[in-house]
Amino acid sequence: HFLVACWTGVRISDLKRMPEVIKDAWKQSGGKCPRFLTFVQDKTKDEVTIPVMPELCKVITKWQGDLPEVSAEQQMNKKIKEACEIVGLDRMIDQMSGKMSDAGKISRVPLYELVSNHTARRTFATNLFKRGELSNGQLMSLTGHNSEGAFLKYLDISQSEMSKAVTMQMVKSLNR
Repeated sequence: HFLVACWTGVRISDLKRMPEVIKDAWKQSGGKCPRFLTFVQDKTKDEVTIPVMPELCKVITKWQGDLPEVSAEQQMNKKIKEACEIVGLDRMIDQMSGKMSDAGKISRVPLYELVSNHTARRTFATNLFKRGELSNGQLMSLTGHNSEGAFLKYLDISQSEMSKAVTMQMVKSLNR
């Protein structure tokens, strides 16, 4: 389910419905991987259509369109952290405390402790942004963000990377 979220960018509320959405799309595609997934986002109530990228198609095909149900969010996050620890994502990261009582306090935690279902959603948005093929508005239509400010904070992009991405898009646009 983490991989499904990485390639769809869905929120956990929508991820819980993905097995049903995928099963229906599989059937409508005649028992093969669909080209698109269309569903109504739980939070925004907007209909969204997301392309099924090759990586997601591999997952869907492996399960023949019948993915297992999504476990509870806490259980899923625990399994994600365990898997990340097993594969060696144990480099230490400095993290600012989120508690008011510990304001400004920095602690060191292994990377696997920071990975969650939400990481998959951010990964989707960041990877598509880095491809430089879609405008922020187009990306926001897939992720369901309403403001560009919130969307840009969501991306795991440095100011330098942002500047390079904008420059490449401008060059591409000017060379048409």
